[in-house]
Amino acid sequence: MALNGTPISKLQSVTCHMGSHSLTCHPTQVNTPRLNPSEIGRYSIYLRPRLETDIAWQPKTNLTVDDVMELLEFILTTTYFVFRGQIYSQKFGTAMGSPVSPMVADIFVEFLEQSAIASVPAECKPILWKQYVDDILEIIKKQGTDGLTQQLNSVDDTGSIKFTAEPEKDLQMPFLDTLIMRKPKKLKN
Repeated sequence: MALNGTPISKLQSVTCHMGSHSLTCHPTQVNTPRLNPSEIGRYSIYLRPRLETDIAWQPKTNLTVDDVMELLEFILTTTYFVFRGQIYSQKFGTAMGSPVSPMVADIFVEFLEQSAIASVPAECKPILWKQYVDDILEIIKKQGTDGLTQQLNSVDDTGSIKFTAEPEKDLQMPFLDTLIMRKPKKLKN
């Protein structure tokens, strides 16, 4: 298993300095927002550059970046479903089971993380940040935990994502079906 391309076994070499504290942040609520057409521009600032730089998708289609952006706008602003013969318009989030939902959610979470980490005060900056889907392992100074959690929750004004902090207990913490234990100067899994 890997976190941001780093195998979990590599965490054995991570050094925690005195005053550091390892913890996980778990989004307690993650909903990809159903956007109004006027809000698409807000996310296209991040989506468009991702599509332009990550060219792995381009050989698989004849669509241009503009085509993909137009399709995403359509998908994110017009979600309808049928329940017991009644047609409903989804007001929030992308359709469950839609192939685009995980991709848009990942990009949305990544955008929020980058925005939050870039603007967090120095005393709240994590020393280590490893994410797998919506689970995050971080090492941060003890006094920065609350500030980072507040910062993460302040970046998204749609209310689509909320983070909580789970501090280590007895020098150990479960993370992704792995028990991470702190030794005198290193983390061990």
